[in-house]
Amino acid sequence: MPLITVVSAKHAPGATTTALVLAAAADPLTLPIVLEGDADGGDLAARTGTLFDPGMATLVEHARNGGAVEDLGLHAHVLPTGVRLVVGLIDPEQVSGYAADAATLLAPLLRRTGSLAIVDGGRWGSAAAEAWATRSDLVLVAMRPTVDSAEHVAARLPSLRRAASAVRPLAIGDTPLLPADVAVILGCPVSFLPLEPATARAVGEGRIGLAALRATKLFAAAERVLAELSVTGTGLNGPGDDVDRRSARRRLAELSRRLTA
Repeated sequence: MPLITVVSAKHAPGATTTALVLAAAADPLTLPIVLEGDADGGDLAARTGTLFDPGMATLVEHARNGGAVEDLGLHAHVLPTGVRLVVGLIDPEQVSGYAADAATLLAPLLRRTGSLAIVDGGRWGSAAAEAWATRSDLVLVAMRPTVDSAEHVAARLPSLRRAASAVRPLAIGDTPLLPADVAVILGCPVSFLPLEPATARAVGEGRIGLAALRATKLFAAAERVLAELSVTGTGLNGPGDDVDRRSARRRLAELSRRLTA
């Protein structure tokens, strides 16, 4: 199974929630696991009411000491959705001691498990996010569906594509721009998750079970995203994915006029 990293663009919401929802929507046979790999993270333990130990610190030490792949689950907490969560670090000394090595040590371990591993990489541009991106099969870039956010992502896509095997922008919400409009601006396909603040908070705080989550639009959209991405493969940057950028620039002017009218 692939290793997926979710990063957020400037002013973008949802990297953490996206990782948790996609893992919940995945086939349980893939034994999905989410890692809070954001060096500025450490929020999920407090939000979900779990302990920091076990977590990323113990898992990194496990990997450093050549620990068995089968023991990976011992460093995770199980959320009501059934997703296994490895919580991040909050102490500055621990962050500096582990964040730099986490991707290098854990990516090979995660690949050997055969599980679907999704990493919350935090804001793109951080050293931790870049380290995870270079070792992932796919990077999802969570972004707001606005012209300025799309332009921000468009300017950074080339460098992100040089770092990662495959990249897919992910629009959180469909206003003021539709995902199709964002795709035109970026010149590539864009996946979509609806903006459901109440559901997102419940997921992020571990207050919703799988049955209740299944009844939401967010869960249905997450299933569609996984199907679009064909989690068993990459190839998202191949022929046919690009949109004519000249046409995209013309459409951007048209969109700007429509939004300011």
